[in-house]
Amino acid sequence: MKLLSNNIFDCTNNKEKKIFDKNINNEPYIIKGFSKNWKAQKKWDFKYIGNLDSKAKVNVVVGDVITDNKDFTPMSLKEYMSKITNKNFNKYLTTYHLFYKYPFLKKDINIDKIKKISIVRHFLAWIGPKGSRTGLHMDWGENVNYQIRGTKIFYLISPEYDKFMYISNKFERISRTSNVDLGNFNIKKFHYSKMLKY
Repeated sequence: MKLLSNNIFDCTNNKEKKIFDKNINNEPYIIKGFSKNWKAQKKWDFKYIGNLDSKAKVNVVVGDVITDNKDFTPMSLKEYMSKITNKNFNKYLTTYHLFYKYPFLKKDINIDKIKKISIVRHFLAWIGPKGSRTGLHMDWGENVNYQIRGTKIFYLISPEYDKFMYISNKFERISRTSNVDLGNFNIKKFHYSKMLKY
């Protein structure tokens, strides 16, 4: 799926209102600089999150949370954050209810404009070391991703290619998953995947 150049918006000059007045239907889009003035951008880092609660426990996943068999490992939030930059650390804190556990963090973000154009909202956090992956999947709801730290690559594939996606029978709440592993791609096993365009 090609991201159209007219669907890349820049609000670094406080043009948020004009952006959200646009009618964008069934197309992906990028808004640059949307969170640049958030408190989260200025004070959130691994140490800050790790110090939110020294006794908090989390379940982290080893490997790809979609295509691999999930292997959950319990550890403290503080320990996880202290190890996240280690070279061989490969545990991923996925779909974490950060704002439910620590509702005061909502003061560090501003999603008022998103609230106005959405019906149901779930606030979740994904925190992982370099190389963390979430396999190919299709969520039933519309997603808005805010990147606070680091970078993330999205591969967007139109639903018209569903027949080439090797849909998995594995249950995944509110989404449908694919057996195709982009991190360890096997063209012999998933030969129809060469028809995909993203």
